[in-house]
Amino acid sequence: MDTPAPDGPLRIAIRAQRRLLRDTLAMCLAGRPHLEVVGHVAGVDDLMTLCDLSSPHVVLLALAEESPRTWLPEVRGRAEEACLVLLYETMSADELVCARQAGADVMLPGGHGFDALLAVLDRCADKVASQSRPATPPLTETEREILTLLGTGHTARRIAGLLQTTTNEVDNAKRRIYHRLGVATGSQAVARAVVLGLIERHVPGDGDHPPPVEGAPLVVVGGADGPARQQVVTILLGHGIPFVLREQASTLDPASWVSWQRGPLILVLVDPGSDDLPDPHSADVITGAAPLPVVVVRTRPQRRDTAEALGRGAGAVICVDRVVDDLVPAVTLAARGYLTVDALAARGVFRASRPAADTGVPELTARECDILHSIAEGHTVRQTARTLGIAAKTVENTQARLFRKLGARNRAAALTTAHAIGLLERAAP
Repeated sequence: MDTPAPDGPLRIAIRAQRRLLRDTLAMCLAGRPHLEVVGHVAGVDDLMTLCDLSSPHVVLLALAEESPRTWLPEVRGRAEEACLVLLYETMSADELVCARQAGADVMLPGGHGFDALLAVLDRCADKVASQSRPATPPLTETEREILTLLGTGHTARRIAGLLQTTTNEVDNAKRRIYHRLGVATGSQAVARAVVLGLIERHVPGDGDHPPPVEGAPLVVVGGADGPARQQVVTILLGHGIPFVLREQASTLDPASWVSWQRGPLILVLVDPGSDDLPDPHSADVITGAAPLPVVVVRTRPQRRDTAEALGRGAGAVICVDRVVDDLVPAVTLAARGYLTVDALAARGVFRASRPAADTGVPELTARECDILHSIAEGHTVRQTARTLGIAAKTVENTQARLFRKLGARNRAAALTTAHAIGLLERAAP
């Protein structure tokens, strides 16, 4: 029987030392409509903080080879009204007695399976329904939502737009969040929140593509004047596609075009150098999240150049010899978020990158781990430079490489992604 608590779903806090176990428990339980996982942590101290922030109805303690004898009474004292559920693999008779005396409400062997755990949680819901509990947790639902959006890299102004509120309201909520988490900056708040399991990684592109921008497209053509650029211009003129010429198209600020350009904005870069390719993590103010679509036209395409362009966010890479037939379709597809590249060049790029792609998790250098840990501490670039004894420019360059590896556009998003795939824990000293 699914019996929710009187103030909504049954709130569950999970503590498990093994990362895979707590992630699995959180994922399975969060899929039940009458259950809400308020956070999942590894350490006992973090569990105490999580209980203070979320007022859980149930504290689920998954044990491996450890004994809860030393810290279970402290958990019981902190979460006085919560049901303590111990999920264990092996415990001696003496340890079971001590756990019961320390205040554990239910002790469930792991071999009983997930259905048994759900039955235990239903009984806990019955118990909670008969108790008087606060209507809302100390960290409100709106504050948790703002915290999650901070973790995806959104600014206060963007969050206000998404939540249909004012920037002042978001700033006030951020101050309350910082106070309750005991931090001083947004990076520290995100770092603390991901450790407590209060926010999860947001993966853009998994069923949440931004809607295509309606209206006539505007093409910004960049690159040195020459036969290749002249050919691109001739094709755009022939198809009636509006365009402007800018030698430094990679420095384009879309905000200056929004007041009159209603359709999508596309960059067409002719034989760009490494410095000419735009930052793939720069936000597009037109779509609200996605970077500007980029089409790269190469006179003599090389596999290395194609790989770099794709890695920097290009949506299409075409050879100037095929620009007559392929430019307009490539621009149209890039504007709608598709990737267009010559099949032969793509196979070469994928073959070259296959060993790295097989790992699934980016490998960080020792210096990148230092930078990541410093970000989690809330340090500025200058503070990081002083702490590590390196130049601020070195910190900025290393941080940029770190962001590219993590697919993040700023520090908050980098922390969320790094924690989700276990890199933040590895970066800790």
